[in-house]
Amino acid sequence: MQSILKAGLILGLSFISHFAFAAPAWELVGEKDGIKVYRKEVPGSPLVAFKGVKVMPVPITKVAQVILDEDTEKKKQWIDMIKDFQIIEKGTYESITYSAYDLPWPLTDRDYVVHSHLKIDNEANQILIDLKSVEHPKAPKTIGVRAELVRSLYKLVPRPDGSTEVTVEIQTDPKGALPKWLVNLVQKGWPANTLRNMEVQALRPDTKEHAIIKAKFKGAHELAQR
Repeated sequence: MQSILKAGLILGLSFISHFAFAAPAWELVGEKDGIKVYRKEVPGSPLVAFKGVKVMPVPITKVAQVILDEDTEKKKQWIDMIKDFQIIEKGTYESITYSAYDLPWPLTDRDYVVHSHLKIDNEANQILIDLKSVEHPKAPKTIGVRAELVRSLYKLVPRPDGSTEVTVEIQTDPKGALPKWLVNLVQKGWPANTLRNMEVQALRPDTKEHAIIKAKFKGAHELAQR
């Protein structure tokens, strides 16, 4: 009997713990121009994570090219508020980069040193690009405040018609003496603006297919053979 009661207690506590500590769900906050924007509370923080989702009528190889392109001027054409981008270290699937952002007055400009990791997931039929802040001895001096990118993610999923579902997530701590409500307000528009600009760049006739994605991603091969 005691063993049965003990097992029931453990099961009950596990059930309670599952719901008490479950991660907050994404909440849809708006949809415009085919872009859905979501928000999610961050446990233990007044800062909010945001996510944008859009289906682009562009092959996944071209969308990946826009995101992974090393051309600084092209970065400025689609990443919202960016004013400088530099590559500090570069590998096949990983890189360390510096980026600076022009925030609206009266906010002080922010910059980031970011580690980026590309994962080609053929089993799940998706491409993931994970980004987070790091420290690096060769990073430029800050232009104002060195902010922290807690986590950002680009997820690309090819669709049967040749289009690509693009998801971007961002959770960042801009540091400095900024009201958290203002930070959340500014960040709320970032996913939609970035996705909108990314699509314009991907649709350009001179945008190439990303060589590694074209060679290594099975989904790209399957679409090309149709």
